[in-house]
Amino acid sequence: MISKPPTTEPPDRSPEEQEAIGKSIRNSTSRDQARQRRLNGDTIKDRHRRQVTLEDLPLFASEMDVSVALMGPGRYSEFRAIVPLLERRGFPKIDGLMGGRYTPAVRAFFDLEYGLYAQGRGSVYGAIDGPENFGSYQGRARKRKPKTDT
Repeated sequence: MISKPPTTEPPDRSPEEQEAIGKSIRNSTSRDQARQRRLNGDTIKDRHRRQVTLEDLPLFASEMDVSVALMGPGRYSEFRAIVPLLERRGFPKIDGLMGGRYTPAVRAFFDLEYGLYAQGRGSVYGAIDGPENFGSYQGRARKRKPKTDT
């Protein structure tokens, strides 16, 4: 049978002392977490220094994240200057409810802009020739010889 170690009751502490101890414990935990994030390279500055693509971003990404994915780190101010020009050409605006730009729409904008897809068609194989009308084919008309009664 496992015996429990004897418990010693801590001496009565004032609420101020208890708060100070609790604060110290919380701070040490956050310091340990911060140190671990630094070791993993997961600080905010490091996140914007490494190579980020649109596929790495969430569906609705912040301005900073979109600018890093499109133009690279350290060019956010340039991106902010270019955005109004792009929005006039159809670049997706910031969604008010979600608080970011819809990243698949950002990719689609640049795909259309640089001719990956046919203009407004959504096809990589070129323009669509028109609606299909299945069942309307009657076959080739035969030329019939006129009947002669002789």
